Amino acid sequence: MEFGLLVECDRDFDAAIEVSVLAERAGFSSIWLSEHHNAAGYIGSPLVALAAIAARTARVRLGPFVLLMPLHHPLRVAEDGAMVDRISRGRFVLGVGLGYVQQEFAMLGISLKERASRMEEGIQIIPRLWTEERVTFAGRHFTLDGAGIHPRPVQTPRPPIWMGGCTEKALERAARLSDTWVPGP
Repeated sequence: MEFGLLVECDRDFDAAIEVSVLAERAGFSSIWLSEHHNAAGYIGSPLVALAAIAARTARVRLGPFVLLMPLHHPLRVAEDGAMVDRISRGRFVLGVGLGYVQQEFAMLGISLKERASRMEEGIQIIPRLWTEERVTFAGRHFTLDGAGIHPRPVQTPRPPIWMGGCTEKALERAARLSDTWVPGP
């Protein structure tokens, strides 16, 4: 059995790094950071924070639990995820979820009603950016014309994608688009 640790890092990031290092020494298999915006206990840029933790750890897998995918452009997620994978030498897991906090979507000018379709398009694009030289995609929310990323992730064919959710529809979406379903709290 493996155990992961969800680390809070909004108040004292040095302490969060130290907790992550100690968790690795104690045998935890993974470190996870949660994304929320304008909320105590959470951070808005978990991939940036994971890069810093990756530089101080050597074995634990690292990922967001979860990255609020509808709030991000898939090209940026692919680029930042590839960098975390490189810095960690292949230990990155992309954990994604829909999100549910209306205020977060409103702050970023994104309709909560579009969250499922935005996440689905994003998750169709990211693996392609990690594995293909050039990606062309025309969707409802995102359009790419010969886009590529550099550098690519270390993991082959790509980092795993885990999808969170706690409904039957979330489970169906995870089965169709991701490598693993992570049930909600």
